[in-house]
Amino acid sequence: MLFVNRLSLFYIATVACFVMACKPSEQDINALPVAVAGGEPGLYVIGGSFSTAADTFATPALWHGGGVLNLSTKKATSPRITAQGRDVYIAGNNGNECVYWKNGSVIGTLYTPANTSSQVTGIALMGADVYVSGTMLTAGYYPLIPVYWKNGVLNYLPHPTVKGGNDDLFWHTTGIAISGSDIYISGDNYGEGVYWKNGNIIKLPNSEYANGIIVSGTDVYVVGDMYGNPVTTTTYAGYWKNGVAVYMPNPSKISQKALAIAVKGNDIYVAGDISTGGGNTNAVYWKNGVLTTLSKTTGVGVRATGVCIDPNNNLYISGTDAGPGQYTTLATYWLNGSETVLSTKSSTATGLVFVQ
Repeated sequence: MLFVNRLSLFYIATVACFVMACKPSEQDINALPVAVAGGEPGLYVIGGSFSTAADTFATPALWHGGGVLNLSTKKATSPRITAQGRDVYIAGNNGNECVYWKNGSVIGTLYTPANTSSQVTGIALMGADVYVSGTMLTAGYYPLIPVYWKNGVLNYLPHPTVKGGNDDLFWHTTGIAISGSDIYISGDNYGEGVYWKNGNIIKLPNSEYANGIIVSGTDVYVVGDMYGNPVTTTTYAGYWKNGVAVYMPNPSKISQKALAIAVKGNDIYVAGDISTGGGNTNAVYWKNGVLTTLSKTTGVGVRATGVCIDPNNNLYISGTDAGPGQYTTLATYWLNGSETVLSTKSSTATGLVFVQ
């Protein structure tokens, strides 16, 4: 059984990546040549293709070098991507199973106990070990339980369950990062963002959602959505650096979301979306707090989902732009603000990685 929550709708992906230009044309996903799934240098974009604009789940797809590889014929939730050397690793749901792929082939299944189901939220590597963050639920749907897998073996993350009422039922993970021998996992519960370091939970001030995590040097960055300071009903985009909140400017007091973060030198890039009213959004990013709008057209589900900078300081961002018709989104990436649409059919891009 698959389950739906705020992360299940091909919503976010926070990935660390280093990218270069590639030249996919604006085509139907099924009209593109088959892509190589790893072993070659270049840009890899992960996402999926919807049967209809109203679909919740999509068939996972990987774009590379002007082609596309459909990883499965089964509909699934958001896949996550990373790389090691020239090997590309993807974790996600393959129908009712949670699995991970290496260069396009399934190499492992993520154990889920009987009468439960799980959703993948991130993937990271430490040497030969594959770590995947996720969220598990019981047969009664709730409670949601934060977990991770090491080489397919399930591990439960400690989490408080003492708030009372339903407040202890909504624990999620949202991303994973490895630094040295330390394991960092972001997550949240009922409007409170946290992260775990080696299983020890750390609460984030003024947090609503923690949407992903990276480590740069000795600094830990968690990207997410914040309450105003002082608290308001408007959601602010931002990040926490070593637990200290940094807000994106919001002079118009509009709803913002921060879904991905990258750091290079002294520059900090945050990708996400801003509300344009009526349930519509624009895909945007902030560089050191300065806002840039990416999407050509506002729409439902339009957002930036991943961000990275290559060694030549080119900025790449994955996401979705508005397609024809209500609720239709198109898998997209932007190179220094210039848009490339990966499919003209209803689709999404949830992250990207570069292989040198």
